[in-house]
Amino acid sequence: MKAHEVFEKVDLTRKMKFKGIEPLAERLTKETSIVVIGEFHGGTRAFSMHNLLGTVKVLEGMAQKGAPPDLLVINGGILPSVPIHISRRNQDRMRFLAPGVNTIEDAAVVVRPHLKRLLAPLNGSSRVAYVLGEEDVENMKSLKDAKIAQMKNAKATAQKIESLELARESLKSRLAAITHSQKVVEGRISTMAQEFSDGKVADKKESAKRERDYQACARTAKKLSKESDKVRRKMAAKERQLAILRDEAGQMGAVKRTKTERITPEENRLLDEEVRKEYYDLLHDIFEGANRLEILDSRLSVFNVNGMALGLGHNLSAASSSAKKTELALKEYMQNKNELYRLMPPLDMLLFSHHPGTKCWSGPKEFGKDGVSVIFQQGSFADPKLISDAWNKGIRLPQTDSVDRYHFDSGITVMTANADGSFSFDLIGHQELKKGAQEVYNRENEHLKRRLRGGVDAFLRKAGKGAKGDDESQKELERCYILSKLPSELTPIQLAERIRLEVENGADKRTIIDALAPSRPLHACKAVKVEVFSDTHIGAGNPLDDFSNYELLEACIRDSNERGLPDILVLGGDMVEGALGSKLNEYVARNYIDQKEFMKRVDARSGLSAEEKMKARMEYLQRQNFTHPVTQVEQQVNLLHPLLRHAVDIVNRGGDVILVSGNHYNQSQKNENFDEATHLAKDIRLLGGFEDNNPHIHIFSGGWLGSGEVTVQGIPVFGIHKGKGSRDKITGLMDHRIEQKRPGFLYVEGHYHTPVFGKDLAGIFLSAPSIAPAIPFVDQAALKAGTRGYTRIDLAVDDIGRHRFRAKITNVFGEQLKKQLADIDQNYLSILREMFRQSK
Repeated sequence: MKAHEVFEKVDLTRKMKFKGIEPLAERLTKETSIVVIGEFHGGTRAFSMHNLLGTVKVLEGMAQKGAPPDLLVINGGILPSVPIHISRRNQDRMRFLAPGVNTIEDAAVVVRPHLKRLLAPLNGSSRVAYVLGEEDVENMKSLKDAKIAQMKNAKATAQKIESLELARESLKSRLAAITHSQKVVEGRISTMAQEFSDGKVADKKESAKRERDYQACARTAKKLSKESDKVRRKMAAKERQLAILRDEAGQMGAVKRTKTERITPEENRLLDEEVRKEYYDLLHDIFEGANRLEILDSRLSVFNVNGMALGLGHNLSAASSSAKKTELALKEYMQNKNELYRLMPPLDMLLFSHHPGTKCWSGPKEFGKDGVSVIFQQGSFADPKLISDAWNKGIRLPQTDSVDRYHFDSGITVMTANADGSFSFDLIGHQELKKGAQEVYNRENEHLKRRLRGGVDAFLRKAGKGAKGDDESQKELERCYILSKLPSELTPIQLAERIRLEVENGADKRTIIDALAPSRPLHACKAVKVEVFSDTHIGAGNPLDDFSNYELLEACIRDSNERGLPDILVLGGDMVEGALGSKLNEYVARNYIDQKEFMKRVDARSGLSAEEKMKARMEYLQRQNFTHPVTQVEQQVNLLHPLLRHAVDIVNRGGDVILVSGNHYNQSQKNENFDEATHLAKDIRLLGGFEDNNPHIHIFSGGWLGSGEVTVQGIPVFGIHKGKGSRDKITGLMDHRIEQKRPGFLYVEGHYHTPVFGKDLAGIFLSAPSIAPAIPFVDQAALKAGTRGYTRIDLAVDDIGRHRFRAKITNVFGEQLKKQLADIDQNYLSILREMFRQSK
């Protein structure tokens, strides 16, 4: 496959259609994987060597399986912001820099070994995209300021004055030559005019020749006059520039100067081009070995990756301090606005970073449609302990403010666009990456033992010392460079210096090997599969022209059986509709179509066989049955039995089921003894023949919504039907965890019908999708449309019962579940829509 077919920029007017875009499964040319790193923190005190080495292990594992990522995205922070002017804010930026980093070029020296190590497993087979962050913008501003300052210093000004004076003298010489030529031509014209007036030219032939000469001289005179004016204008411009520069030269020694520098728009444009070229050349040098590196400097760059419309940006909106917790909602609003204005095509996925938490939102491309658009925010790559240390030392920067102002994360994400059009997100946190880094350190430990087998002192004597320099800053940079490399990557002299640095920091020579490359045992991990079903609202009416929640629920169950039964099943509440007043009848009122009229239209439809007419009639009867609400709660629970039998199968296999009470059931009952989770647990025990105290069935009951926590399969789980409200939902659940001090690892909620998930240093958070249809109330109340489906989560637990910070989350939506559903008859739909149009 050609490069441009793998990763090509989208032509907004030709490549994508705004209306009727095909499902992703039909456009995707192959299963596509993307590795995302956010806010790299290169060249700063907070850079994480553990995260880097762990990421290298992840990339090596993908390459060994023959499936390297199609795209590696690094979203900001390759180089730190290196100020050139002192200010209160810049003092903190300077303190945040790694030791020895005094210039942008120094930072590049330190970062280059890390990038070389990171890109090595890709072997040139993966596309690399770097999205410029705030640090890059600040660095280019600093470079431009330096160039302007260089332009404006006394020496440069004097040189420019001298150059302008030489140019002025050259123009004077040119003007003198033109003036002389003008005098000669004017003299010749005057002579010829006098000869004509005196009648000295009598011969007609001679007279014609003299006339031509006269006209030629006149033209020459006119041309010389224009050229003389042009040279005089140039001389005047030079005089003006000289006057300005002489004024500046006289002000160079002033104590205070204005911040406004005198440069022309053309000089400004040239400076921008020069700075951009220099900075991009530096980035290309750092990314040496990257295959088809793309540096993205737009707020939003739209690409086609194997048929998937992907948007890449860093920080797409300037959120106010009061809106920092709702950044996903802001990005969703921005995306919807730009798509509706036709400023960009409908995206399958929008990737950005900037904020320190990892979060993801999934919503429909169009209200009530199956097509899903994803907005993913990758959290930080910084070392959490080092960020905290910087914050503790009073370094006030957006990076350190995240410790106490945001939901902080550290790690990477491997996202996969599956062949069926679903997305899987493998969230790999700092602790899991440290485990991968430990494999590297164990290998380095053995390597060091071989290199130092004669003893540390003997090695130091043999290696000697490096060349002594007088520049302390260069010594510091060399030390920082040595610290950025693994022991096996160091020369004998560099390794000796590395050992001396450890000894200076208090390490004992007898334990120097463990100080440089600590060796620790690795614990094997097992996968724990979790499934979340929520808000099925069995008993509610369904639309006539879409799949019902009954059908979709059974499709989810079949899909789950195909993928393999989970170890933990969470039912997130509102599994039945209950009896909440007018909502019971809203579908009957909206979808009522007269049966006699429908059957009459079927018979009148030409071109249909008897079999096709019968199929359309049966489809109508089935859909009409689905539209009728079920008012009895016990009957609703009976209709939920396919899911409850699914729970029985999971318990029989040694799995656990967690049931959360929702508000629909509990608010429907006047007697507080009635509770949804308790009722459903009773039916699971009856269907499975389980004892009342079965330890694998867990009830999170409540007043009008349930909540609770329990440790199952080695995973601490907190569940609630409706967590704390927030515009992006998952932020509210994270705040709920903090305010109530819930020490869980997996946090699950339902209620909102909008799938959102996130991860921070403390756990995994999920707001589950619904299976219920998008009811008219949602549309009428101008609320967000939900997406229909269920969620699978693969968590990692090590062999001593501790959970690992890794989770693979897959949302299986209606679009992917259609393979489990029989198609709705098209003849039925055609007649139905015709009747809907005529009834309006």
